[in-house]
Amino acid sequence: MTTENGVSFDCLPKAVANLQICVNEILKKIEILQSGVENSEKWYNLKELCEYLPDKPAQQTVYEWVNKRIIPFHKRGKKLFFLKSEIDNWMLSDNNSIQNQVQLYLNSHKRF
Repeated sequence: MTTENGVSFDCLPKAVANLQICVNEILKKIEILQSGVENSEKWYNLKELCEYLPDKPAQQTVYEWVNKRIIPFHKRGKKLFFLKSEIDNWMLSDNNSIQNQVQLYLNSHKRF
């Protein structure tokens, strides 16, 4: 049986899991917006950035993002630094890619 939006009962658990991921990302972004601008000019080193990011990525993951120029960064000598306001904007702009991934998944798993 397929619902109005094209999600079958069999795909419902995965659709709900993807929806939960999206809701969590939206809540993280709302929290960032509500935290205000007071700390937006704060600089993070690599370890502090990993602790600040909601998913707590490994340092090696951030190095890969820097290498691929996925995340905004600044380099002083051999050290990496990250401006909080740029990271916050980067996290907010990343929401579109998450929504696109969920929509692609749902579209590819429709059963007619």
